[in-house]
Amino acid sequence: MAVLLDLAVAVICGLLTLSWCLARGKGVDQAVKAGAKVFGGMATLGIAIIAFLQPG
Repeated sequence: MAVLLDLAVAVICGLLTLSWCLARGKGVDQAVKAGAKVFGGMATLGIAIIAFLQPG
């Protein structure tokens, strides 16, 4: 359940980054790349934190 929550947060952050880049007038290609980087970073960080906090 925690992994799904982590992925949901990562998707939301990625979409917010994509929207922010588009609103600032960046190109679609650059906005998609930035959103993907944020999604990847947030997902990786979240899963690492979940793995660290797992008991046992």
